Amino acid sequence: GGSLTMNTWIANLKSHLKDYFEGISQALFFRNAYFGFCLLLMSVLFKYEIFAFGLIASLIGYIYSSFYRTPKIIKQSGLMTINGFFYGIAFATLFQMTASNFFCFVVGAIALPLVTKALFEVLQHWKLSPLIFPYILTIWIIWLCAAGLNMQLNIPIFESDPAFFALKIPIHSSVMLICLKLVRSITLSISQIF
Repeated sequence: GGSLTMNTWIANLKSHLKDYFEGISQALFFRNAYFGFCLLLMSVLFKYEIFAFGLIASLIGYIYSSFYRTPKIIKQSGLMTINGFFYGIAFATLFQMTASNFFCFVVGAIALPLVTKALFEVLQHWKLSPLIFPYILTIWIIWLCAAGLNMQLNIPIFESDPAFFALKIPIHSSVMLICLKLVRSITLSISQIF
């Protein structure tokens, strides 16, 4: 009796780990659990915060897709897992690790599966997939709220970058500045993986 339950539990754990790591491997459009495991481990090489936040957010996405009603295509493609992984990497890259920032991180990580599901529902009418747009949208919203929430940034002020002045954009153009900061933050967060 007891060993049958233990064997069932171990088989379920292996199945979930395989699905989880396959979701992570979708970062490079692979569907291989070993590759996903290696990719997650590689994130440790950059900063432990990137690994930790990527792991936490991707686990939240995976748990949501596994235990709440989620369309089969989202589960099979690992969209919630990979969006969580990218969200964690972006957050760890953009923001300092403080208690208030961590709270905002958790709120965003919990909201991300809902954003993914909502975008899927909207885009499926045109037979489109949200891909990684949910993580970009979520991190963008948090970035835009950062000043109002007094979130401490982890990256240097964008205006000090010489490339900023080369664009000949007036400093007072706050909308353009925010858009440029967003583009820079996305490319910085993606570059942390590779």
